[in-house]
Amino acid sequence: MLYILGTSTDEKLKNPPDADYIELVQKALNTVGVTDNDGNKLDIDGNWGEKSKEAYKNYLKQKNKLETSYL
Repeated sequence: MLYILGTSTDEKLKNPPDADYIELVQKALNTVGVTDNDGNKLDIDGNWGEKSKEAYKNYLKQKNKLETSYL
């Protein structure tokens, strides 16, 4: 799951390729325990909305710690 997050970039997520890709990112964020700013897991809906963007930003803040813990 970290692979999909590691290969995602801000640029790629500004114009996501399709809903399937977004769903993979959402699942990956949920799997590693990253939430939106309200502490909620993401709905796996293929929509790159505000909650998904919040969770991705939270992932970026924790990225090094998460990658180390999954090694």
